[in-house]
Formats: sequence, C-alpha cells, structure tokens
Amino acid sequence: MNHIANVFVKKNPGRFLGFATVPLQDPAAAAKELERAVKELGFVGANINGYTNIGDENTARYLDEQPVWEFWAHVQTLDVPVYLHPRAPLPNQQRIYQGYEGLLGSAWGFGVETSTHALRMILSGLFDKYPKLNIVLGHLGKALPFTLPRAAHRLRHQKRETHGKHERPPMDYLRNNFYLTTSGTFRSQTLLIRF
Repeated sequence: MNHIANVFVKKNPGRFLGFATVPLQDPAAAAKELERAVKELGFVGANINGYTNIGDENTARYLDEQPVWEFWAHVQTLDVPVYLHPRAPLPNQQRIYQGYEGLLGSAWGFGVETSTHALRMILSGLFDKYPKLNIVLGHLGKALPFTLPRAAHRLRHQKRETHGKHERPPMDYLRNNFYLTTSGTFRSQTLLIRF
C-alpha cells in the first residue's frame, strides 16, 4: 500500500484514489491498518475480497460475524466506504457448478456469493449498530436491487428468528448503506431500471 500511496495517491491528488487492503483474519489489526491507510497514506476506504479464510480453504468468516464488528466500529468512526469485492464460493460449496465450471467465477458464481454475503450483512443488524457504514457493490449490486424485494417479501412470512436481527426492511439498508457501481454492466436496458 505504501507504494500505491507514494507513486499514485500522493503524487496525483484528486486524480488517483486508493482503497486499502486489510488483514481481516485479525479484525483489530485490520482496523489499525485501515486507520493508517486513511490518515497517513491518504486512502479513501477499504477493498475486501469477500469472506476471510481463517483456517483451511473451506473455513471462512463472513463480514457480518461478531468478531468483525470491532473492525466495523472503526470503519464507521473513519467514515470511509468498504468495497465488497467478489470472490468464488468456498470449495466445499461449489458442487452446484460441477460440469459447469465456467459459471463459477465472474460469469455467475461471483454474483451469487457476493450478493448472499451482502444479504447476510443486511439481515445481521450490522447497519442498525453502525448506521453510517457504506458498502460499495459492483456490477449493479450483484442483482440485489432486483431480487431483494422478493426475498424481503418471503422473509416477512417466516419466523423472525430465521432471518437475522435487522430492525428495518432489507430494502432500507440497500438504499441507505450501499452504493452500487455499474462496473461490468454492458447492457443499456439494465442501466435504466430504478429501485
């Protein structure tokens, strides 16, 4: 990160911005590193590559889980966004792609993994505890603007304990705590839809 800060961000203020990468295996260290990146290096937020492996390739921690909330408290204090970058599902969750490995990455699997991860964050109560958090999702929000209304409708008909600790309707969080980019969206008709 120092190289990016020195060669791009500091030499070209206003032209280049940087997102920090942080070690979420240790949320306290991640918070400290993000603070350094923002306050000393001039970065404007963090880029997190989905879940965090904390053991073998099939052991992960998601961003809505309690050990990560210490990190989120610092993110809110710093008032910077976090870009949730896509990644492939855990290997032990890839059975559905067998025989269709082309779907595993950016063609399909990235979107399913990332939108599910964002939905976990929405339902967890994270944004009730830290209401100023801002998450950036690429690719028009990984279809959440189109699929979340149905999910929310179906969740209203289930027992409350089956879908997290959120206090408001899921779409409220998508509208208030998420920024969606158009990156990788190449169809004009898709860009015309409002949610």
